[in-house]
Amino acid sequence: MKSHSTICIAVLFLFSCGPTKQKEELINTKASIPETFDISGKNLKVITTMLNRYDSTTSLLYGNEIAYQSAMQHLKKPSLGEKFTLITWKQQSDKHWFGANIPGDLLAVEILEVGNNQQKTELHYRKLLGKSLTPVTDTLGASDRVNFIISQEASLTP
Repeated sequence: MKSHSTICIAVLFLFSCGPTKQKEELINTKASIPETFDISGKNLKVITTMLNRYDSTTSLLYGNEIAYQSAMQHLKKPSLGEKFTLITWKQQSDKHWFGANIPGDLLAVEILEVGNNQQKTELHYRKLLGKSLTPVTDTLGASDRVNFIISQEASLTP
């Protein structure tokens, strides 16, 4: 009986030993946002998530407290002080979970801020591309993107 226990323990010990996974294998560093953007320091809340199967993209819409409350109340008119950040990644297969997709390369970061200029609401929209966060100077389609961002409703979470 004692030899069976010793053999079982030895077999379990052998199977429990294996190479440790590298950080790059366990953490999706490919999808990380550059530290220069400092997403953590902006005190943003997740408003909603979006999956676009046609483009194979995943997006997260973040907002400050004012933007979050507007989205929760389904307000479609921009309020002074709202700050939205829409981050979009290309999807990639998750090698740790069969059939799952996870964010891959960072495609774009879109920033929308609602300001005030002489009693008039002013929308400031910027788009940054890729890991280098290269600013886009072409404003074609910017008003459509602004309307899209403002029209998003908050996801309900328990």
